[in-house]
Amino acid sequence: MAKQNSGLGRTVNSLLGQKPSLGPIPGDQVVPWTIMMAFWMSAKLFIGIPWTWAGGLLFWSIAVWWILTGKKAWRFLNRFVRCPKWAKTYRRYESPLDE
Repeated sequence: MAKQNSGLGRTVNSLLGQKPSLGPIPGDQVVPWTIMMAFWMSAKLFIGIPWTWAGGLLFWSIAVWWILTGKKAWRFLNRFVRCPKWAKTYRRYESPLDE
């Protein structure tokens, strides 16, 4: 027989409305961190910088990116999106078919 609810409503997923994450790492940070890791590891392989420098620069770049974007990445990244420049003009319509 089906269980009756106590009148409080339906049970809902507790993660509904929350941002995805991989443990302590926010989900929207995974792609930029992967790009940084690929960049510094390729610098290690092709330029030949030591592992300590590659790791330190990777840690520094991840920390700076996390400080700049944080949990509200749109507050920093929206500064680089240009607003469209609209101009109101008047011009008589000219058909491309008439010559």
